[in-house]
Amino acid sequence: MELNHLQHFVGGARGGFTSAARQNSRSAARPQSSVRQLEKDLGVVLFEREKRGVRLTKVGSEIYETCQRIFREVENVKTLADAERKEVSGTVRFSATTEVASDLMPDVLARYHASYPAVWPMMFSGPSAAMLDEISRGDSELGLFFHLPERRRSWRTSSSQRCPSSS
Repeated sequence: MELNHLQHFVGGARGGFTSAARQNSRSAARPQSSVRQLEKDLGVVLFEREKRGVRLTKVGSEIYETCQRIFREVENVKTLADAERKEVSGTVRFSATTEVASDLMPDVLARYHASYPAVWPMMFSGPSAAMLDEISRGDSELGLFFHLPERRRSWRTSSSQRCPSSS
């Protein structure tokens, strides 16, 4: 079984073999022979062939749904690869308590900048209450705290995540 056989099968199921061939700039015979080979490989009939076109069999419909998921995952693979090739750039605005900003961030930011030179980090440092105000106004995208002030305990928080670094 080959991926292009599945592509021809999906194209045939969507709009018939002539339509599938037109999309790929080929003759209708190519997708039809590809689907026949797929049926032979699988040992099942995928289409009921009629004078005015084709109709999916029960197993053909089930395989069609599976193919839809497969091709969504293939697109996800392409998206992941594209994202890896593209350079990360822009500004990231964040807030950090004074202790985090002075003790931890210089080292983290130096490593991050070495890995992502096109990203410009902008850090606001101050008391926790002021940082929460920065975040609630949308001036900071995230905050780095040791402790949240009592008045904002209802905010959604998440565990710290490891930042990408060159090490």
